Amino acid sequence: MAKILLVDDNEISLMMTEMVLSEMHYDVTTATSGEKAIECLQQESYDLMLLDIVMDDMNGIETLAEIREIPEISNIRTIFLTSSSHRADMTEAIRLGALDFIRKPAYPENLLSAVQQALLVREKDTILAVDDDEMSLLAIETLFGIRYDVRCVSSGPKALAELENEKPSLVLLDLRMPGMDGL
Repeated sequence: MAKILLVDDNEISLMMTEMVLSEMHYDVTTATSGEKAIECLQQESYDLMLLDIVMDDMNGIETLAEIREIPEISNIRTIFLTSSSHRADMTEAIRLGALDFIRKPAYPENLLSAVQQALLVREKDTILAVDDDEMSLLAIETLFGIRYDVRCVSSGPKALAELENEKPSLVLLDLRMPGMDGL
């Protein structure tokens, strides 16, 4: 049985979501603040966290950012369950590695589908970034490094050597490089 940490400061939303997940035989623990969520994660292991963005003490983005800084709990799979539709929140959540967004109030079938999909994710997908510009590689690693396993190389021959070791899920390739170009 998968263990889910549900974080929301709205008691009614928390209770209804917990009821839906419990009926589907998930082991659900609830927390009513970002600080309590971090405490729960440090005390017990969870398969998934459902996190609201709009909370009073520490919003969901701040909570996830803090979690990502704590090595023992930084890899928790996270879905945002929220009424927030601010583009900046969504962008930052993706940068922090959120797997999905579910709009509140959540339809049970949407909630269960997203939870099932998130629980299937066992490993991070791999991105191979190939670029002779170190700043571009740094930007790619910064943008995608939490959600994906990013490997960076600075030339075509190095990329081919990397491909011998492991096939990535995606290759980001600069077309204009000295020596062997992207094409």
